[in-house]
Amino acid sequence: MNETNPEQNEAGSQRRNRAITSAIATSLASKIGTVVLQFVSIPIAYRTLGEETFGLYATIAVSIGTVILFQIGIGPALTHGISRALTAKDDLLEKQYFSTSWFLLLILTLIGGLVAGLVLTFVPLTFFFGEHYAGLEPKLLPGLWLALGIVLLEIILSHTERAREGFLQVHINNTFGAAGNILGAITIAIGIHYFQTIEFLIIAIFGTRALARIANTIHLFLQRPDLAPKLQYFEKPLSREMLSDGFAFTVSQSLTGIIEINGCGLLVARFGGPVAVGQFQILMQLSGLMLGMIIMFTTPTWPAIVDAFTRRDFDWVKRVTKRLWLLVGGYCGAALIGLPLVGTFILPLIFGKEFQVTPALLFAFGLYFATSSWGHTNNALLIGVGLVKKAAVYSLAETSIILIPAAIGICFFGLSGLFVGMALAMIAITGWIFPLMLINRIRTESLTPAIV
Repeated sequence: MNETNPEQNEAGSQRRNRAITSAIATSLASKIGTVVLQFVSIPIAYRTLGEETFGLYATIAVSIGTVILFQIGIGPALTHGISRALTAKDDLLEKQYFSTSWFLLLILTLIGGLVAGLVLTFVPLTFFFGEHYAGLEPKLLPGLWLALGIVLLEIILSHTERAREGFLQVHINNTFGAAGNILGAITIAIGIHYFQTIEFLIIAIFGTRALARIANTIHLFLQRPDLAPKLQYFEKPLSREMLSDGFAFTVSQSLTGIIEINGCGLLVARFGGPVAVGQFQILMQLSGLMLGMIIMFTTPTWPAIVDAFTRRDFDWVKRVTKRLWLLVGGYCGAALIGLPLVGTFILPLIFGKEFQVTPALLFAFGLYFATSSWGHTNNALLIGVGLVKKAAVYSLAETSIILIPAAIGICFFGLSGLFVGMALAMIAITGWIFPLMLINRIRTESLTPAIV
């Protein structure tokens, strides 16, 4: 690549800043729908269905997320590839990345669906969830099959969103995501009074999200019909690159998330039963909602960092990294203090008096949220600077031990111990290693001469 040009860097900086700003603005609209869904529609469903039936839905939601593992993280490799193709102004390479990743994702999704289907068919549910679920199979299995089909479709459609990130069009993803969230919230709020079933709740939450992704995909192909997947654009060298980077991404992000949410959810199911899983699921949904405020910034930032790194605009990368660290640190500190102070009063008002939480539980949950958010932020930045494989090594180390302190914690201290155990594992490994890796990467690359 040629030596950096200050004028080009300034133009690129302005373009990236505009992309991030528009993404944040549209993400706020999406968050409104999420807030309505989590704090209006879901509480209505919780009260209408009852804590046990809602707990069964929560069990399905926790379990079906495991299928996401079979994405093998093709998306970030696609985002990187499209960003490089745009920088090089290579339309053919752009189409090759798009088609190669689409066919790979389709194959991996079908394999994941087949494995999940075999498990549902031949493995007793009590093997995973414990004897608390004996006799509940007729209620669980239809919902599990329905959720599986919708989630597999979502995985394939997520390809569109990763491509748009490479084009720095996160704002379009957010617009369709907002529409899906609002539609889901309205569907639950109105329909749950007439269709008080687990299947309806799955369709209202998962189905409307999939519908939004279908609309996003149609919109992309109307804009860029030349991107339609074609076998002639499938390139084996690119497929090997994507599988390699994709596996590393899965380890560093998706696998960790699956273990945290689904693995610990199974621990709660075995030790506490459906009611405890319902409480755990609500807290994890709260975590997802709160993390969404951070994702609102990290989602458009890491593709922009890919663009900046490709163009060797390291000053911009340093500025954005510092701002993001300050933002996330302040936000997590406020959550850690505020949750125990106000959560014990607000959450029962939202979900009903049956949903009781203690300040100790909310502090432990806040500690988990803060460490998880810090890890997510630095992981996103590491992906942007091309360290996904190295990050995967440390994430794998964290994932391999996180269930041990979590299991010890829940055995002796209940949910509070579970959250503290998870937080301690994160602090011990990725909490300090990730930011150190990021600092070293930026320093090293900025000192390396550009290739003329």
